Amino acid sequence: MTIIHRLPITTRSEPTKAAAKPREVSFYSRTSERYGEILTDNDCNLRYYYFPDAELEKPYNLAQGRNNFINARSQIKDVCSLEGVLKCVIDVEKKHDSKLNVNVITFRGILRKLIMVAYEHNPKFNKINFRVVFFDKQVFIKEINEKEDISNAIDVNSYTGYKFEALTLLNEPIAFTERDSLDSRADACVSNGDEYVSVVKTGIGKHRVLMGGEVDGIYDFKEDGADNLKHYLELKCTRSLSSYQDIENFEKKLFKTWLQCFLIGIPRITYGFRDRSYNLTSIEEYLTEDVPKLFTNRGVKAQCMDAIQWYGEIIGWLYDTLAHLETDANEIRPFKLLFSGSELDLVEIPAKDPEYDDIVNGEAVLTNEFKEWRRILKTK
Repeated sequence: MTIIHRLPITTRSEPTKAAAKPREVSFYSRTSERYGEILTDNDCNLRYYYFPDAELEKPYNLAQGRNNFINARSQIKDVCSLEGVLKCVIDVEKKHDSKLNVNVITFRGILRKLIMVAYEHNPKFNKINFRVVFFDKQVFIKEINEKEDISNAIDVNSYTGYKFEALTLLNEPIAFTERDSLDSRADACVSNGDEYVSVVKTGIGKHRVLMGGEVDGIYDFKEDGADNLKHYLELKCTRSLSSYQDIENFEKKLFKTWLQCFLIGIPRITYGFRDRSYNLTSIEEYLTEDVPKLFTNRGVKAQCMDAIQWYGEIIGWLYDTLAHLETDANEIRPFKLLFSGSELDLVEIPAKDPEYDDIVNGEAVLTNEFKEWRRILKTK
């Protein structure tokens, strides 16, 4: 394998790179049934936040029901698939009868991981194992799906996050929710697998990015036929802060949460805090745009601006490197994107590699439906 290009994590070539305001262009729901069915322009998995302050007076234990957790994600063939995002791209391009003017198409989680390598240098804890293809003058980035435990066993700290969501979110707005459904949330069986994904167009510097990102819920109400980014919220759950060390650790977590909300344009973050016995003790709300002002650690505060600059460096490096290669418009050029601990490595996949055929001729990254659509679009 030949290294095409290396990007040291210390690289910052420009003092500032302006980030474009994210705009929702589409959305889809992915069900945990039938191995992850994709439903574009469908919000059946969108949920609504409802948890009045008075509810905190009740003794909610976030570890309750852990043994009955249903790991529905393990039944989905490829939880990292770009299929949903690509279907949305097709729908938008059919509507406008033109190709979306973006340079990079991927998921928000992938970009967050790439940005975080500059602040979490250990590849063991920040694993980067992505596949990149250059096709039709655009860059597509996909994460390799690692097989999940087929059992329902789950770490208790991870479970409390799912439990917190189940406790605070409704399947419909409160006005349409029956009392029995509302009162039974604490006892409901917790599962994963169902997702609601917003597909957003944004950018950094001169480059445009289309990314899909899972949305936890709606804070207030949904506007039909409109961009709903301003109504979405991110839910997180963590241990209560009882020491200076706890505060430092929380600021690092909040930085990562801020980053993932900033990338896709989610304006509100809601944190649930639990004690050492996993009882829900308090809930705090943060506006994404205000988070950088809250950090007491100057290093973490400075990371916010630095992360935006590093984000622009990554996108520019990836696109400019691949766009300068001599590539036929219908050709698919496959690469691996890896992290060595001090740099990102872009490595071309040769034709003799076992992965090559499935990426270029199969559906390991791009679906056949998407490739065929782009060929049809060219004839127009």
